[in-house]
Amino acid sequence: MRTALMSASCWSEGVFKSPHHTACFLAAASAALLIGAITMQFGFGVQPCELCLWQRIPHLVVLLFAGGVVLAKPRQPWLWVAMCGGILLIGGAIAVFHVGVEQHWWSGTPRCGVPDTTPASLEELEQMIMKQPIIRCDNVSWSLFGVSLAGYNAVLSLSLALSTFGAAWRGQKKQKRQ
Repeated sequence: MRTALMSASCWSEGVFKSPHHTACFLAAASAALLIGAITMQFGFGVQPCELCLWQRIPHLVVLLFAGGVVLAKPRQPWLWVAMCGGILLIGGAIAVFHVGVEQHWWSGTPRCGVPDTTPASLEELEQMIMKQPIIRCDNVSWSLFGVSLAGYNAVLSLSLALSTFGAAWRGQKKQKRQ
């Protein structure tokens, strides 16, 4: 048991040791989540709803911010890492909201399950409905062990956010001592 705890501590210290390492890890994690979502969509035919698409945006922004830490080497790198944590927190909140919509705890956005365009006539509306499947936000399109993709994204995004805040706090504290 003690060995497992020590190896977990060493692993987290290694990944979150420097802002560069932390940013690389966050970029890799966000990229993996995005690749997973795109693979589910195009590889397995799981069509995303509006909230599913919203959940991808924070991971794209984290990729940009983390890439900025790695490539641009800003003066306050731990601040940028902490901003990545804040963005992941927002992504986790969107995912939690989506889980709530899926579980019917609350209603979704007004556009959940509504087509993007407004038809000009009844005939156009009928053609639009017949051509395009409507993806509702309150239907779970895929789950594993009873947890939807939004549920997994919530757990991963919030875990990453908390780990990132902890790393940024420890890193900033260590930087001030030097």
